[in-house]
Amino acid sequence: MTANDASAGELAAVPPLPGAIDVHAHFITDRLRAAMQAAGHGEPDGMPAIPDWDPEAALTHMDAVGVRTAMLSVSSPGVDFGDAGATRELARSVNDEGAELVRAHPGRFGLMASLPLPDIPAALAEAEYALDRLGADGIVLKTHYQGRYLGDPHYEPLMDLLDERRAVVCLHPTSPQCWQDTSLGYPRPMVEFAFDTTRTVAHLIMSGTLRRHPGISFIVPHAGAARGKRERRPLVAVTTTPHGQHVVWAGPLGYREPALHGHIWTIVEHYRISAMSAVPTVYSVLAQVPVNADISSLRFAVVGASALPDAVRTAFTRHTGVEICEGYGLTEATCATARSFTGDDHRPGSVGQRLPYQQVKTALVDPQGNWLDLPPGSPGVLLVKGPTVFAGYVTGHDPDGVRLDSLETIRDGWLNTGDLARVDKDGFSHLLGRAKDLIIRGAHNIDPGAIEDALLHHPHVTGASAVGRPDPQAGEVPVVYVTLAPDAPKALTGPDALIAHARAFLHESAAVPKDVIVLDALPVTAVGKPTKVPLRMRTLKRTVLDELAAADLPSDPNSVGCHLDGARLTVTLPRPASSADADRITAALGRYTFDWTFTQV
Repeated sequence: MTANDASAGELAAVPPLPGAIDVHAHFITDRLRAAMQAAGHGEPDGMPAIPDWDPEAALTHMDAVGVRTAMLSVSSPGVDFGDAGATRELARSVNDEGAELVRAHPGRFGLMASLPLPDIPAALAEAEYALDRLGADGIVLKTHYQGRYLGDPHYEPLMDLLDERRAVVCLHPTSPQCWQDTSLGYPRPMVEFAFDTTRTVAHLIMSGTLRRHPGISFIVPHAGAARGKRERRPLVAVTTTPHGQHVVWAGPLGYREPALHGHIWTIVEHYRISAMSAVPTVYSVLAQVPVNADISSLRFAVVGASALPDAVRTAFTRHTGVEICEGYGLTEATCATARSFTGDDHRPGSVGQRLPYQQVKTALVDPQGNWLDLPPGSPGVLLVKGPTVFAGYVTGHDPDGVRLDSLETIRDGWLNTGDLARVDKDGFSHLLGRAKDLIIRGAHNIDPGAIEDALLHHPHVTGASAVGRPDPQAGEVPVVYVTLAPDAPKALTGPDALIAHARAFLHESAAVPKDVIVLDALPVTAVGKPTKVPLRMRTLKRTVLDELAAADLPSDPNSVGCHLDGARLTVTLPRPASSADADRITAALGRYTFDWTFTQV
């Protein structure tokens, strides 16, 4: 909404922000308007018309919403319309007029100068002129110029200059070159700008541009434009967020702060938080925290990092009245591949539909390592492809930069996520577990997720994690670790009762767990993501201790160790003084396939 479009009622309804600085304020000069119209941009980026702008109306709007200073910049499509000479002249013109507005209204306007890109020599000259002569507060850069995004080596001389000057750079999106195929006929600021911002931010990060130029401060004003509804309300989060709105941080420990859970609803009420983000284990806990405050501002909750059990979703929504929106991604694909929907569009069991420009499919990895495509609906390893997939892991450095190695995770642009899934005919992904988490019982490949889902259907089970327990005949058999609700009756939640419950939901007898162990909490990583490694270690150590006890050998739990050796777990135990005892241990543990070794006492 521009100042000239806003009614008095609309302005009065906006809560004030005393002393705020608006870093995303656009202005239009007469010369820029004429150039846009001459170049065929009378409806810029699909918007109905070139907006009107004048400084007095802008100041009225700023006063109404409590903005002290507006940093003026040129919006998309910018100043470059194909003629290099005309672009240089237009950039100089808008910068000079912007500087004059700053001088005429001291303290009320600032200037983010435009550059005549993609002409690098001209851009360098204009940047020096704007920063040194005009005293511009920073530079506005479009997310791409003629299809070249900002992490491209083409821009390195400019980045060097901006880094040396410790410049502030405002990243402004523009229409991608493929907008005719992707914008669905809607104005691109609504549909495309958030994703073009993501594309250039990802390019800046993955190309190493940010690392090489730490002196540049980037402002990313359009990063929150893809949200379902744009509001000036806070978001509570414990990880970095791209949204350009108010954020309430949970502190250094995030949701691992024990005191936070009991105060979360009063925090929501105090800050009028509209959305929150957490991992499934947090929502499982919050579903049991009494709602002792007004949380009507909380419109939805976002979940990621691991699949959300339906039991946790149902319990949280029933308890709070707030729906959960699930997403899927991984670091190697810039953390955003799919998103789910709330309300009537929610698909139970799905982590969501692919985002624009992303591709997803499943494949079978055969014994020779070949990736064989599977038809829609078939379970397999989930593959993703798109501009957000990374180039590889950094394995070293050489004079030309970093050395990257995909470690066989990328082929023809497709990234093997390591997740087991099925993709339905509408492109919704349904996670089934991790490939490395498969429990292999004889000839059966057992999906631990199916066992966990079966137990999570139990009304008193709040968490479940299935792992394989070593077995001398079958290789592995499934066991499950669970957490229970505080009021869980013992008669219904003993191991036998829980195994019987799981059996009723599982379609194959091989998947029925051999044991169910109740814990106070399931293990999570430092960022709250569920991890099975401690459970595998615990299970492996228990197996070894049982074998020692069966052989009438010392079985001190503190003497048996377990550690990760690469991707495999290795058990260590002290070598007994008696060679006969050592032989008995070797014979007992030799029946298993896990790695183990003696340590010297």
